[in-house]
Amino acid sequence: MSNVHSKIGRWIAAGLAVAMLLSVFYNVVVDNTPKGEVRQIEGYTPWDEATLKAAETIPLQNGGRIKPLSTYAGFTMLGLHGARSMKVNGSDGKTHKIMPTAWLMDALFRPQLASKLPTFRVENSAVLEAIGLRTRGKRDRYSYADIEPGRDKLMKLWDTYGAIEKDKRDPVQQQTVLLAYNVKVFESLLGYFSFARSGVTLVGTGKDGAADQWANISALMMSVPEIVRLNAQNEAAGKLMDTHHESLLRQLFEAAGFATSEISILPPADGKQTEWLSAGDAIIKPIKYPRADFTLAVADIKSLETVARSASDSEAKFRGNLISFRDQLV
Repeated sequence: MSNVHSKIGRWIAAGLAVAMLLSVFYNVVVDNTPKGEVRQIEGYTPWDEATLKAAETIPLQNGGRIKPLSTYAGFTMLGLHGARSMKVNGSDGKTHKIMPTAWLMDALFRPQLASKLPTFRVENSAVLEAIGLRTRGKRDRYSYADIEPGRDKLMKLWDTYGAIEKDKRDPVQQQTVLLAYNVKVFESLLGYFSFARSGVTLVGTGKDGAADQWANISALMMSVPEIVRLNAQNEAAGKLMDTHHESLLRQLFEAAGFATSEISILPPADGKQTEWLSAGDAIIKPIKYPRADFTLAVADIKSLETVARSASDSEAKFRGNLISFRDQLV
């Protein structure tokens, strides 16, 4: 009888120990889970499944490896958001679960909506307090729009803390560096297709108070060799660069800068080469190599312009252009 009582006692003790461990584990999980409510994103509508399936298989090169867009989206969203999904309330009154490919598509093609998504997981609110922002508890997730008012100060702190050896930074300094890096990554996604949305302004073409005309980046790329030749003539003659040409080249460099990121989406023209190009690499090619054949680079940028601009049209039209570009790459 005493043995039975002893066994029962041990079982009870073991059960209590397990219950205590589970309680501790639960409290740790709860403490480390952001407490924010589901965000209301005005104007948000989910992508059609057919569009997401088309996007998932677009190939790109990242970290030296060729991978589908869905893989890159998953790792990038996890790094910034701390999870591979998020929930938002849309204009239709429904709660939508956003997975990595949809999140990346929002960032690339719907930047105004993407800037409102709770993309950034912030572990310690002291990071945001240090840049003058209001916080919602110790841990939460914030959108780019939430962080943007303190962005400049965040980048200054990044410069300061980045100069400190990693193992000598305190936790807040390290999290500040991480947040600043994540913000820069996200900004590169938001601005990747800005060259397609805005084109280049033809300064001085507006007449009688009208706005200046604009042109496609792809069209300007075709004119670059002639611009370079004329500028060389001016330089040889001791003349300054034509202000119109200077404006065009400056805008071209700016467009390339926004479109240079971790996304190398354009395979090389030479099959023997292994390094893919970002859109920015292709845009700058006529300036770097004005005597080379950059016909393919121009065609690639023109295709990307078509895809990005159609994002504001019907989704069916956008999807058709996206599929055409994907098939062209494959």
